[in-house]
Amino acid sequence: MHSMEQAVPAQRAAQYTSKKSPIPHGVRRRLFGFKEFLAGGAASGFAKTCVAPLSRVTALMQVQGMVPAYHQHMGVRNAMTLCKHVYLSEGVSAFWRGNSATVTQRFFMSGTTFSISGVCKRHFELGSVNSGCSPWTCSFLSALAGASVGVVVAQPLDVVKTRLMTQDRRIYKNIVGTVQRIIADEGASGLCKGLGVNVFSTVPTIAVNFMLYDVFRDLISDRKHGEAHKNTGARRDGGDLVYMLISGAAAGICSSVLFFPLDLVKRRMHLVGAQGCKAVYSSPVDAAFQIFRMGKAESPSWPSFGGLREFYRGLVPEVIKVAPGVAIMFAMNEYFLDLRFWPLD
Repeated sequence: MHSMEQAVPAQRAAQYTSKKSPIPHGVRRRLFGFKEFLAGGAASGFAKTCVAPLSRVTALMQVQGMVPAYHQHMGVRNAMTLCKHVYLSEGVSAFWRGNSATVTQRFFMSGTTFSISGVCKRHFELGSVNSGCSPWTCSFLSALAGASVGVVVAQPLDVVKTRLMTQDRRIYKNIVGTVQRIIADEGASGLCKGLGVNVFSTVPTIAVNFMLYDVFRDLISDRKHGEAHKNTGARRDGGDLVYMLISGAAAGICSSVLFFPLDLVKRRMHLVGAQGCKAVYSSPVDAAFQIFRMGKAESPSWPSFGGLREFYRGLVPEVIKVAPGVAIMFAMNEYFLDLRFWPLD
């Protein structure tokens, strides 16, 4: 069922590296990995720009309830009301605040993830790693390896992105200015805040995302084409845009809902000590306990439910965001990889 699907990355790499060229074969393989880096980074940056307004709304809702308040929209519980507040007080352009940092962060993180994931997949498919694991497991492990490196590489930009997106007084001006301000106020370690929870939330989210994308794509494609499609050897990953979009949207929703509480804790840890304020949380564990207690206090009738619900603040705009965002990312990555303007193509 999955042999043809699993072989697509290796086939594409083989086609790229088998062409006649004075460039040595090993160098061409490395160039293909760099091509995956550029394609994945560009696709992710484009997708994040498309859903930037929802990204900022989600971020503002995730840090609701933090004391001291980091933006003037504290206390706004409804996503639509929050959008109205942002528009009336800051203007339309405010919905793209921090997008330059987001695109830069996503370019390096996603580019690294796609590139390393592609290398690992080819090792699995070509038999370099004799693990006997299923194609979906190989997809998960490959993405896990790529995401682990990508998240660490882009960690400082992730902190910068959060600071720019959640401010309203323009204390942080741009990427360079934000980095300088963080180092001056909090030291270089300020750029690593939330790294632990970032690794434990973002890395599995990306790995599950990549795996589910392959799972849904296989299931949809097999259901549509059946054995006839499998036996023809036709390409299924880049041949039908609709399947890619549906698979990407479904994968994004599932992985985001599953790990959203950890993402909320990560976002809040990025703001600890921001703007020279006293640290709100001493650790991610302390943040989780405080978030739960705050939810319980706001729901006296159903305290436990209220505590758990607090971890899903901003989930609605997040789901609305990730469905098109992840779908666009995977579709654009395939589109960029198939373009013919690449060197040596």
